This record gives sequence, structure tokens and C-alpha cells, in this order.
Amino acid sequence: MSLKDRFNLKDNNFVEIKNEADIFDIFIRKNKSENIITSALNKYQNILVAGSIECDKTIMSQYIKNFIPKIDSVEVIYNVNSEINYINAQRIIVPEANIHDFIKVLEMCLYGFKSFITTLNIKSYNHIIDTLKTLIALNTSNLQEAGINNLLGTAELLIIYIAKNSDGLFYIQNIGTIDYNNSEINLIDLYTSENNNVEEGQKAPEETEKIEYYIQDNVIEPSDIEIKNDSDIIEQTVENIIEVEETKNLSGKNKPVKVNKYKLLKEKLKNKKDENKII
Repeated sequence: MSLKDRFNLKDNNFVEIKNEADIFDIFIRKNKSENIITSALNKYQNILVAGSIECDKTIMSQYIKNFIPKIDSVEVIYNVNSEINYINAQRIIVPEANIHDFIKVLEMCLYGFKSFITTLNIKSYNHIIDTLKTLIALNTSNLQEAGINNLLGTAELLIIYIAKNSDGLFYIQNIGTIDYNNSEINLIDLYTSENNNVEEGQKAPEETEKIEYYIQDNVIEPSDIEIKNDSDIIEQTVENIIEVEETKNLSGKNKPVKVNKYKLLKEKLKNKKDENKII
């Protein structure tokens, strides 16, 4: 049954379907990796969340944020240099960090600040220590290898690398920590994903979507309308449709238009960008 038939709409009516996206809906969850994250957060360990350029940094940081104990104060900052001195929260999240922000976070760790959750886009987990050292060297002047090692080693980083599978779902590919000894740093692997399929612990995307709908300028009272397994409306594809609009094609018939689920989720998260206050 089509969307128009469900709501008994006329051809000249415009329908907008809105949905509330959940961060866990687009992540493949594994108990082992999430236990490591929880343990690190309980120890107030600094965390670097890395991922390839296709992995949105805001989404990655929001995923980690969900494991922070509710009793802890959290503050999200977007300009480390100008905001860091005014932060009193127990957890500091830098969701859109660039390499300069990351270096500043490492500097603050030398002073004793923690617990930071920082994000970076990095091509691969392979040789990630060398990659970080190279990026720091390229963006600093007169900083020798010993100083770079001290920056990274003193921060006691937990490194979480997030990737996407063939279905477009996010998953934790690797977790490692930095061992700092005799002025040398080494990566100790704590977790490697055996595969990226939906397995134990995964909260699969709901088949039922709750929606609100509007017709022209008149708002119809919101109701929880369930749409189940309707291939005409919701396709289980890489894009995971979450918004549908009816438009006219050349024959005058209505045609569903898909909108990327990640785009809606990203917009939802970034609406909080200006709410720089302790939660």
C-alpha cells in the first residue's frame, strides 16, 4: 500500500514525514569493544576517536558520549584555544577537531587536564602512531621526535578506530592504547573486529518508524503511525530512508524521494552545536 493510500491523500497534497534518528541505529554494536570503552571512561582516560573521511566526526563522538555515566558533567567545545580555559566539566568533547585542536588537547594533557574525547579523520588504523606523529610534525615547528612522543605518551590515549561496512553501518574496527616507556611509544592492540556483520549486542534498526506528518499549511495532530515492512516507502539500503516526500513526475503520479539517514542524524546532532553549556 502506498503512502498516499494509507493517508487517503489527494494528488495536490504535499506530505513531509519526519523522524527522530537514534545514534545506535547506525552502529553495529559488540559487547567486547563497548566494554573497553566503558572501562576507559570509568578511568577518565583520554580518548581519540578516529575514522576515515567518510565517517562523520560528530556522529562518532556522539556514539562515545552515550557511554559516559549520566552523573558526569559533559561539555562540547568547538574552538579549543578560545574555550578550554573556561571549562569546568568532567568530560570535554571536541567533536569536530582538526590536527591543531588535537595538538592543543595533547598540550592540555601535559598540564593534567582530562578527560578528553577528541575526533580526527585518519585514513587507516594501520601505522596510526606513525600517522599521528607525522601530522603533528607537519603542523608544528621545531618539535623533535622526543617531544612528539612525550605529547602522545603522556596523554595516555585510548585510540578507537571506526569504519563503515558495505551496508553503510558504522562499526568499531580497532581499539588500541599507547604504551610510553623510555621515551618511546608503541601501540598495544586491545580489540580487532573479526567481521563487520550484525552480531551479538547489535541493536538492529527498528522495522517500525514513528512519524509525524503535515499536509500543506495545516498541521494534523501528531500520532504514532507505524509503517512496517513497506518496500514502497522504506527500503533497507545503504542510505536507510528516514524521510519521504511526495513529488510529481511527468505522468502526474506521486514518486517517493529518499533522503540519507545520516544527513538527518547529523543535522539533529549539530543543532546542539550552539548549546555550549554543562549538561
